[in-house]
Amino acid sequence: MIIPRRSLALTLAAVLTLAACSGAADSPAPTSPTSETSGASAAPTTQPSARATTDVQIDHVHGLGFSPDGAILVGSHSGVYSIPADGSETTLVGGISFDAMGMTPVGDRIYASGHPGTDDHVALTAPNLGLIQFQPGSGWEAIALAGEVDFHALTASAADPDVIVGVSSGRAVVELSTDGGQTWQDIADGPAFDVVVSQDTPELILSTSENGPMVSTDQGATFAPAEGAPFLGLVEPDLSRPDGVVGVDVDGVIWSGSLTGSDDWEELGRSTGSAAAIARAPDGRLVISGDGGLQVSSDDGQTWTGIGGA
Repeated sequence: MIIPRRSLALTLAAVLTLAACSGAADSPAPTSPTSETSGASAAPTTQPSARATTDVQIDHVHGLGFSPDGAILVGSHSGVYSIPADGSETTLVGGISFDAMGMTPVGDRIYASGHPGTDDHVALTAPNLGLIQFQPGSGWEAIALAGEVDFHALTASAADPDVIVGVSSGRAVVELSTDGGQTWQDIADGPAFDVVVSQDTPELILSTSENGPMVSTDQGATFAPAEGAPFLGLVEPDLSRPDGVVGVDVDGVIWSGSLTGSDDWEELGRSTGSAAAIARAPDGRLVISGDGGLQVSSDDGQTWTGIGGA
């Protein structure tokens, strides 16, 4: 099913919803080269894997995902939180607080970007975090671009966790790393709303912009319009299907499809108000954040249940 393209004004409104940065102001465009940027990795530091929290109030959610054990991971203005599937106590991942503007889990890793918070930690470099990574036993560590880049969108492939794609707040390009974030190259010009890479086939990448979804089958060497795709703003991996993608269009309709170029897009439910983040688990659970707070659905978005503390 082909969705008509909406007006530029409506599309820009979606951009403001997706890319609004609450907290620290964006820095000027980074001075990294447009072709490739490299950064040294800081030494890992041992930290508690999580800090137990009570009466948690998670606000300004910028990213959502799922851990291997099914917990909901929430990237927010005050850090990355883990909300267990069994409803037990919410924890602050790594025990440190920061403004996670971009966040994506892949296997037992969590990649993030954004701005430092009140906690003083070697990975939290002002004004922009660059790319940081969490792994159990190592905690949060700086990977590259410390102080330079604030990625507002991040995605990585489970088939090869070293393949990371990002959209920075300071540069109107889509960037790719194939070495775990150590070096980056530009793969697409023009501002993008969001980006997703296949969890099964790292060569498949989809970006969304005012020109509609664009897909690459050669890891960003070329992009072409994603024929048959709805006019999506938000996109994330759909972990319930091979090469899957889940997204929200400019009217708040939730869609599930494939990055393989097929046109078998399925219309699911609707978001509750303007959506800021979405994710879908292997078991089909949907989690979404926006005007209605943080909510989860087990029936493809037909009904939603609020998650306490957010």
